[in-house]
Amino acid sequence: NPHPLWSRGLGDVYKRQDGKISNSRVEQINNYFLEMGIGNLQSRFPGEISGGQQARVSIVRALLANKPILLLDEPVSSLDERTRFETLEVIKKTALKYNLTLIIVSHQKRTMETADCLYGVTMKPGGSSKVVSERPSGKQAPSALFEMADAQNG
Repeated sequence: NPHPLWSRGLGDVYKRQDGKISNSRVEQINNYFLEMGIGNLQSRFPGEISGGQQARVSIVRALLANKPILLLDEPVSSLDERTRFETLEVIKKTALKYNLTLIIVSHQKRTMETADCLYGVTMKPGGSSKVVSERPSGKQAPSALFEMADAQNG
């Protein structure tokens, strides 16, 4: 395979039983790389790309699962502020384009500030917890998510 990034987790996962990747899957992988702004990196090895680029390759891998929910755990935590902001914008734009529910787990205030809605979990001694939700002013959020959090808090 001429694409080292593919051979490190992308291509091998999506091979058919005959050991080949379908043309439609190759096209889909190429499109995701382009959308993430890393189309020129497919011939590189993971150690040859930056942290921000590695984060975007991970997002491509998640998108290839073709699921309606994109769950990302600290996807930009190791990035500098400029790269973090750019990568979050690409993630949000991609989620909107493919009509995906985007859930990002983060401890970083700057990452949380980009959210349409926030959920926090407070832990108390003894293991009890409470879900806290916030609707930033002027932003739309699915009301069903808030109803679920409100129901859990009783």
